[in-house]
Amino acid sequence: MAESGRLTEEVIDQIQDFPQAFPHFRQNNLQLEGVTDIFTAKLHLRRFVQERDGVESSLKDATALVLKLKEEHDKCKEQLQGYYQTTKSLLPALDAGVSNQQGIGQLTSEFSQSLEQSFSKLTSSKCPILIAGETSSGKSSLLNLILGEEMLPTSTLSTTSIICELRYGEQRRAKVFTWDNQEIDVPLDLSSDRKSLEKLSAYIHQKGDRDQETFPYKRAEIYLPLEFLKEGITIVDSPGVGESEKMDEVVFDYMEEAFAFIYVINSANAGGIQKDRLGRLLAVVSAKGKEQLEIRQSKVNPMKDTTAANFSPRAAIFVCNKWDQVPVHEAQTVQEEQLRVLRRYWHGCTEDQVFRLCTSDAAKALQHGVVMKDFRHLLDGIERLIPVSLQNKLQVYYSFLDQVLCRIKFMLDATIANAGSGKMKNEERQKRLKKTEEKLGILKRKASETIERMKKRLKQHVEECVSRVRDLLEDTPCVQEMATSWSSSELTEQSDVHVVKKAVESEVCLRLQNFIMDWEEREGYFKKAKADVEEVFREELSGIEEAMSAIEQNLTRQGDEDDTEEMDRSLVEVIGSATSSFEEAVFDLTIMEKVLIGVSSPLWIPVGAVGALLSAPAMFFISPKSIFRKIGEMKAKRKFNENKVEYMKKQGLKVLEKFKERETLRAYVEDQMRPSYLFVDSCEKSIGEAIESNLILVEHLKDDVRSAEKVKQDVGSLQKKVENIHNNLNIFGIRHVKELDYDEEQVSVEDAIVGIGMFSHINKGKLHEKKEATFRDVLVKVSKERSDADILRIVSEEKCLRRMRHPTQKSAIHPNIIWMLGAAKGPEGIPMLILEPASRSLRSLLGKRKSIATTDNIRRALLDVGRGLEYLHKKGMVHIELSMDTVLVTTQETLKLTSPCEPRRPQLPETADTLASPYLYIAPEVLRGGVYKKSADMYSVGLMMWEMWSLKKISEVDKIAGLRVNQIQDGAGKHIRMPAQNEALPTTPWGSLMKECLNEDPDVRLTCTEFIDILKQDKVVEGETVQQDSR
Repeated sequence: MAESGRLTEEVIDQIQDFPQAFPHFRQNNLQLEGVTDIFTAKLHLRRFVQERDGVESSLKDATALVLKLKEEHDKCKEQLQGYYQTTKSLLPALDAGVSNQQGIGQLTSEFSQSLEQSFSKLTSSKCPILIAGETSSGKSSLLNLILGEEMLPTSTLSTTSIICELRYGEQRRAKVFTWDNQEIDVPLDLSSDRKSLEKLSAYIHQKGDRDQETFPYKRAEIYLPLEFLKEGITIVDSPGVGESEKMDEVVFDYMEEAFAFIYVINSANAGGIQKDRLGRLLAVVSAKGKEQLEIRQSKVNPMKDTTAANFSPRAAIFVCNKWDQVPVHEAQTVQEEQLRVLRRYWHGCTEDQVFRLCTSDAAKALQHGVVMKDFRHLLDGIERLIPVSLQNKLQVYYSFLDQVLCRIKFMLDATIANAGSGKMKNEERQKRLKKTEEKLGILKRKASETIERMKKRLKQHVEECVSRVRDLLEDTPCVQEMATSWSSSELTEQSDVHVVKKAVESEVCLRLQNFIMDWEEREGYFKKAKADVEEVFREELSGIEEAMSAIEQNLTRQGDEDDTEEMDRSLVEVIGSATSSFEEAVFDLTIMEKVLIGVSSPLWIPVGAVGALLSAPAMFFISPKSIFRKIGEMKAKRKFNENKVEYMKKQGLKVLEKFKERETLRAYVEDQMRPSYLFVDSCEKSIGEAIESNLILVEHLKDDVRSAEKVKQDVGSLQKKVENIHNNLNIFGIRHVKELDYDEEQVSVEDAIVGIGMFSHINKGKLHEKKEATFRDVLVKVSKERSDADILRIVSEEKCLRRMRHPTQKSAIHPNIIWMLGAAKGPEGIPMLILEPASRSLRSLLGKRKSIATTDNIRRALLDVGRGLEYLHKKGMVHIELSMDTVLVTTQETLKLTSPCEPRRPQLPETADTLASPYLYIAPEVLRGGVYKKSADMYSVGLMMWEMWSLKKISEVDKIAGLRVNQIQDGAGKHIRMPAQNEALPTTPWGSLMKECLNEDPDVRLTCTEFIDILKQDKVVEGETVQQDSR
């Protein structure tokens, strides 16, 4: 080894003996004092390198970072609590305003209890980090290492037997709780760690066989004056998973509220992972959603825990401890095998979640003032985990309140839209509401039929999977060997027949399940079955959501005036068919990622259900207890001591035969399909509650005899308050809560602009894919301004585009809607939308050559625009900045709409004498302060028709005329925006079609469907000539 080379930690890693280390001591003038072996020699060298390079040798920086993150989290949480309190204070006024009956509480009861419960949980300062793992894996040693002092016993002869919660306390003390909830105070010695450990050891360690003896203590709370634990951070040290079923249940219960999870693996155990234990833990985590659903549906406990922690697999860290005991020549193989097993049992596990180190070496290094490189990597991972955990916690409460406010807004909009006078007389209103009531009744019946079909299809898949697995076990010769191979098993040393029977059952089940999982990895049978179930569910539920959306749009008067036929078609044709068109399916499971608050608009499903359905692995590890739950205990028929190995072979065969029985396999497969069962149950409950809630609302609207003026007086100010709260909440969410798809540094925005609108521009760009380390061409939509209004608009667009992403293909659901790959945080935190590539705008296409602007091409373009708009309108969306510059064209000449958005009031200039240029494509009623609705899109279509005919750009006309906003607020009748000058106006029927879109009264403008039907007629373009550009 060359002495002249610069000493680095990588160089130190390669040192194998003292002769290799000594030259570095001499070269760097280091003393050998305290060096006793090669380990301490390398520590001296590491300390020199770290001091020279300025690497911190303590945990102060990590602790400071955690406290800073927690402080920021508390500020965000306090702000969110304010939104909760404001919303709660509006509920009495909501009931009075909608039902016209003070204090009735019927309308808000659907979510008021959940709101109160969520607020109470939000005020909790607890932030638990759960540490679990295998027996003797070194969990306590790792905790001591992280905390910077030896506070937990680390005896290798006795490991932690109960839950230990480490909390902050100014004085060291402990409380121990028994299974019957008795509390025991354990004073700790303030001057001696050793004496404190001895006192604790009697309570947290169990000697002997844990499964055979009942330990009286359940958990301990240990209070320590550690900065790391301040402000509510709690570390939960659990017993070894799989040691005691009784204690396992306690450990599993912590998963519900754990926002971070560290699992410690004993690498000394042949580098392997105790698969049954990690598998059992994952099985229980995946079952939590089912347990929560059963509690919510229980008549005994009707309270809905809507904000139960949604544990994120990305918040988990796996520590492979005792890595020093893995032979160097086997390290790479062991590392690959560990990652493979973790990915099998912990779906979604990535390599950056797995860390390898030796806690004993790291602890010795700290005593010498050295932080080992592997330990630094682990600290980096923990620093990553804390923000993920805290953000995940906020996300749950943010999402719940967001949906509450959406529901409140819907109720207020419906109340105002159905006021008893004005354009709609009372008789007409009653007739309309009665019709809505009838359709909700039909929807309820049809939805029940849909759910039954889903259940039937799921049952068919279960039976098919049962048959396939049974054939696999029957036809594979090596299966019997798995159940009878015990010659070298340590169990032969056991003298207790009950222990052996249980161990044989567990081991055979593990072997068989791993065999099935290996087969699944090759064949993908369960994966295909689950994908088929998911697609069937989407198809079945698309009609329900479309019908519900049409009904609710009708209630808020956002639908077309005469939409009865469309509603009838949705109810009878779409719902009545078991095979509705998947191309038109609007059931997007991202919509379902909303917290169940009892009722919904459109549909809400519990977070756990959808998360399980979409992100669950193809197969789970199922505990023997669950598999054999219908069979009962197997009884021994032979004397165990006659021949232990032979007895185990016989018992193994019995387990195999029981496993292969159809009833057992059905239980196994049903557990594998648990997410799908949970999803169906959630849909059944949520759809029924959503329909019932709307029926109650309709009943109140029917009984309301107030005038339109009185309703606006009672509800108008409340509506503005709710809208203001919701807007502020959305801004808060994008700045502090939501995790976007890409980091800002992954996106580069080029100067080339493809499309430009009133509020944003669309540039060409590059997206850096981290996993593939490659770049891809994309479009990037960037807001022109940085105001709150711009955040709200882009958030609405992102939400709508995300909803319309195809669930299985890299495209949008509709061919004329642009596909959004995701979103990235842009300047000042405002999201940038990452879109599929497109070559140019529609204006660029038609204006490139006059030969392109033929009547056929223009009609084809307008039909594409119309079809895209029709799809948006059916889903309750609009295209808030529609022009020839915001409609893009792909290289395949397909037109794409780029700005789907929820109906809203766009931001307008403060003074009416502002230049009109940015607002020329906005309908007059919107410019006067109205909501941008479907009819406003049709006005923009009329303007596009004039531009297509004239080959002129309205904004260029504006520059010549110097138009102001107040000049275009009055309507389109005078053609102020489209002066004829010396050209002839379009002739009929083209001109008539254009004028019907540009009607000053938005209520009589053509609907999108009517527009398409007329445009399809040949006579619309027969004889038409495109006006030649006279410039």
